[in-house]
Amino acid sequence: MTDPGFDEADEGPAFADGAKTLQFLLALRAQGVNDLAVLRAMERISRVVFAPARYADLSRTDVSIPLACGQTMTPPTTVASFLVSLGLQPGQRVLEIGTGSGYVTALLHEMGAQVVSIERFRSLALAAHERLAGLGMADVEIQHADGLHATRLLGRFDRVLLNGVVDVIPEALLQRLVPGGRLVGALKVDGVPRKVTVSRVGDNAVDHHLGGTVRLTPLVAGVASLL
Repeated sequence: MTDPGFDEADEGPAFADGAKTLQFLLALRAQGVNDLAVLRAMERISRVVFAPARYADLSRTDVSIPLACGQTMTPPTTVASFLVSLGLQPGQRVLEIGTGSGYVTALLHEMGAQVVSIERFRSLALAAHERLAGLGMADVEIQHADGLHATRLLGRFDRVLLNGVVDVIPEALLQRLVPGGRLVGALKVDGVPRKVTVSRVGDNAVDHHLGGTVRLTPLVAGVASLL
């Protein structure tokens, strides 16, 4: 029986096997992911397309997956939790730090965001760009740069997503938020990574909210000299 919240006939650009995708989505719901916009994006954008071929069998499980350059794909429930906290509205401008495979980038695009994504590893940035372009998402802007300083960017953003853990939320990123904007990521508190949501409540004021613990790799400043 098809879940009424999903339309298996509406195959997205990265859609794979319908039955397996439905099973994956129902497993996410069982883990407490109920936001329909997020679930629909995860229905249409198959994680298997972005995972290394040798880990394809793990792509629909709630685990991290190794990538090149010592990076990882974040577990789907963590990705979903971050996307829900973003409170993304179609048409909003989103800055993503840590492109990785491009999977989360594709989800943001599918949810209607105008995405600028920054990756410190050139090989990951190039591979993600080619993968997204092949899926008809050539309008996503991917930069090979230092995302934690973001000095080459123009304008401000409605949302900022950190795909990793930082010791301190960079002021440069907070300054990129419009009033009413929101940053979601992971912050190390007493040595433990915890989800953090930062809302800009005015030109010079921000509000921090700490959530539960998460398992993510650190975000590193600077551009990788190799890879």
